[in-house]
Amino acid sequence: MATFPFSGPGVIDQLRISWRDAKGNIAKSKFYIDYAATSRDNGAAHEATLLTALKALSNAAVQNVNGLDSQYGVAQYGLHAPSDYQNVEQKAVMVFQDAAGQLHRFMIPAPKVGIFLADRQTVDPTVATVITFITQMTVVDVNGVYVATRQDIPLSNFMGGYFAAKKLQRRGNVLVLTPSLTPSEPAE
Repeated sequence: MATFPFSGPGVIDQLRISWRDAKGNIAKSKFYIDYAATSRDNGAAHEATLLTALKALSNAAVQNVNGLDSQYGVAQYGLHAPSDYQNVEQKAVMVFQDAAGQLHRFMIPAPKVGIFLADRQTVDPTVATVITFITQMTVVDVNGVYVATRQDIPLSNFMGGYFAAKKLQRRGNVLVLTPSLTPSEPAE
C-alpha cells in the first residue's frame, strides 16, 4: 500500500496502472485517491470503479495495478483488432480543473476511437464511457472518497480532452550483437 501524507485534510493513496499495447510497449498512469473520510475498503472500491472506467477507454491491456488492492495480471497484450490508436505512444489527454483552479492532465494510452469526435482529435464528452470516467474523476462518492491532486485538492471540472502522440523513450545500442555475441556495425 502506498499511502502518502501530503498537506491537506486526508490520507491519499497512489493508484498506479501499467498498460501494455498490442506491440508489447508499456505505459503508466497515476492517480491519487483520498479515502480519509471513510474506510480503506471504500477507497479500494472507488479505485476498482475508476479502473473499470479507464479500461473502457483504452485498447491497451492492464498489466498490473498498485493501489489499495494491488493486482498483477497475466502477461497479455492489448487489442489486435483492426482499429486506430492501438499503440501506447498515442494517448487521449483528459484535462481536469481542481477546486483551486489548477489544470491537471491525465493520459489514457491507446485510446479507443469511439471516444473522439469525427475529427479524431477532440474527446467527445457525450460518449457514455467518457461520462463514466468524468464522473469517477470529479464526484465525491457517498463514502467521501474522491480522486485528488497530489496536494489533496479534489478535481472539480472536466475541461476537455484531445489526442496526443508521443514517441516512446527508448534506449538503443549503436552496435548490434551478432549471433556470436560480438559487436558489429549496424546493418545497412
